[in-house]
Amino acid sequence: MAGPERARLGEVASELAERVHGHRGARGAFLVGVALAQGNEKRDEAHEAVYQLAVSCFAPLYFVSIGLRADFARHFDAPLVLLVLVVACVGKVAGVGLGAWLSRLSPREALAVGFGMNARGAMGMILASLALEHGLIDQRMFVALIAMAFVTSVLSGPIMHRLIARGEAVGVSTLSEAEAVAGLGG
Repeated sequence: MAGPERARLGEVASELAERVHGHRGARGAFLVGVALAQGNEKRDEAHEAVYQLAVSCFAPLYFVSIGLRADFARHFDAPLVLLVLVVACVGKVAGVGLGAWLSRLSPREALAVGFGMNARGAMGMILASLALEHGLIDQRMFVALIAMAFVTSVLSGPIMHRLIARGEAVGVSTLSEAEAVAGLGG
């Protein structure tokens, strides 16, 4: 199936799933994006232009809209934020790190992989927004989840950088390649 037909089929499938299950576009768009990205290694110029527009214009607006959904000063609960952050980090780093260690990576390499996978970022914020919108969580938990997504995203790169700089972790041949993998490069 050619690119345009595949994209249209994905669009129709996403719309159908949203109508049947009552979901908003974020999850459907994410799933269609994952499906369309598979096997399509080279992006053409039009795709790149749309991607750059989305990343530079629409994504920041979406995150601002998330920020406007809650009064962060009023609903910030430090013990809850700390609990969510600790549980999220320990769970992800330990789970992924254990899997990496069982795959015969060194402890340092396993930690680097665990912290690399720890960043929650955009998807964490989108899922927290959906949970708030559907009444699954309250404002306090929403603020805690957004804080966790932000903190894990900010800390993952520098922690990976330290682990990689001290031991050339995860089989990367040079520090500049490791930084590129961690999102720290030039």
